[in-house]
Amino acid sequence: MKVWVKLASIAGFTLITLSLISIRNTESTGYEISIYDSIPITAWIFLISSIIIGVGIVIYQSHKGCHSKDWVGGLAIVILSSIVILLLPHIRDYAFYGRGDALAHLGYAKDILSVGHTPRNYYPITHILFVTISYISDLSTRTIMLHFPAYIFLLYMVGLYKLSKTIFSNERQIALVMVSGALIGIHHNVPYPQQLSIFMMPVVFFLYFRYIDNNSIEYMSILLVFMILYPFFHPLTSVVLMTSFILFNSSYIFYNKICKDETSRHLSSGLPLILFIILMMWSFYQAYLERSFARVIKWIFGIGGTSSIVKETLDMFAKYNVDITETILKMYGHIGIYLILSMITVIFVGKNIFKISLERLRDV
Repeated sequence: MKVWVKLASIAGFTLITLSLISIRNTESTGYEISIYDSIPITAWIFLISSIIIGVGIVIYQSHKGCHSKDWVGGLAIVILSSIVILLLPHIRDYAFYGRGDALAHLGYAKDILSVGHTPRNYYPITHILFVTISYISDLSTRTIMLHFPAYIFLLYMVGLYKLSKTIFSNERQIALVMVSGALIGIHHNVPYPQQLSIFMMPVVFFLYFRYIDNNSIEYMSILLVFMILYPFFHPLTSVVLMTSFILFNSSYIFYNKICKDETSRHLSSGLPLILFIILMMWSFYQAYLERSFARVIKWIFGIGGTSSIVKETLDMFAKYNVDITETILKMYGHIGIYLILSMITVIFVGKNIFKISLERLRDV
């Protein structure tokens, strides 16, 4: 490891420490409209600088083609900075963080603790998980939910590492995947069921790829447990997962035919079928309770009451003279950046795959 990389790593961890000191020295005086505005600008400068340093170390090591684990220090800086951001409510001594759905999920968990069940609960697994952790740790569900984004972020990073190790053999590729995943994880700072189900996807995909490569009954057994539970995590991510398995299987079949690849892989068409059956059973059961299947379909795809919410939001913007364009950029700008980068990556990867396929066809 070069001397400047060591110095940069020390500087990154020092900046994280300084940001924590700055945050703790600024006490919350009561209800805060925005936790981000309540934190000193110096703390944000320290945190953002540490993230830039961590990403810079990873990119430098990847660019140099180092096969050692020198990039791990940079990744550790990014992950630690992300955890600090996710734990800001705890560091600021908040009683609770989030409104609307976050409070509803807390209520569902308290229902399970008090009466053993919840009425019309679309996402029971998440609330059961909150209660289970509460029983094991002897902490309140409120405290669990305050820390949960950091817990699930760490699990997500472990799953992403195992998945990237399964797909890539090059340390540079693994390093770039890990640092990109860490940057994405910063934005999920409220314990929603959809967040949990999305962050569990790398673990599911890791199990899937290990199964099709090894035909291992151990991996398939764990994978089946996830398939049974996933519709109860969140229906929309179940649809995404089901579609992903169908695309994976189709792409393997298509690739084998085009490139004459005779590598033995154990594809399973039963996984999306299991997901579909359980999701339909759960949806029809909810439709029976709601007395409306259309309402359940809207719930699955997250479109219930969208028009009224949009109208209320636009009216509020007009009342307080809020700049809509600026607000959209602040809320969804990072998603746009990632979409653009993803599209560029897909174009480059597709171009390389097409080039390799043509070379193999010429050889045939």
